[in-house]
Amino acid sequence: MDADEALSPALVDEILEEKKKGLQGTYNVNRLTSYCGKWIYHSGWFPDIKPRLFPKEGSYWDGAYVHEVLITPSEPTHTFQAVVEHYSHYSYVDHRQRVDKYSVLTAQQFFAAGKKVGPMKPYISAIGRFIAMYVIKKGFLDRWMGFQIAQISAQSNVIKYTALRRLHRENAH
Repeated sequence: MDADEALSPALVDEILEEKKKGLQGTYNVNRLTSYCGKWIYHSGWFPDIKPRLFPKEGSYWDGAYVHEVLITPSEPTHTFQAVVEHYSHYSYVDHRQRVDKYSVLTAQQFFAAGKKVGPMKPYISAIGRFIAMYVIKKGFLDRWMGFQIAQISAQSNVIKYTALRRLHRENAH
């Protein structure tokens, strides 16, 4: 589990029940995120299925820069119904700082992979991201928090792609 995650009492019960049967393979959990003290059920943040119970042998984290991926010797065999409580962002400022950091890291990852974008990409992708999160993924049902999440996510696209364009300009020969 991540440091900002906690087992819900219902998930503890579910895991103990599964343990009685004999744990085998990889198990997924569904994270429910607390954002500034409010549980977020939409905005593309829920459901948020992650592998969290897996065999130690043969499992490892892979990837660089941003959000590594867990590689396991077996595909997930079970997804628990109860949730892991994910205490992610405690304030708007905290969210912005973390997203801005990851946006720059993602730009560096894209640059290393040779990805290029045109001058309108930062803004077009930001508009698309906001609409996707706030309208299509029903962020409006998360009220003000859903608006903030969609807005910060849209801004992150601007930061990410303008940083990528800057990296290409700075490294042009």
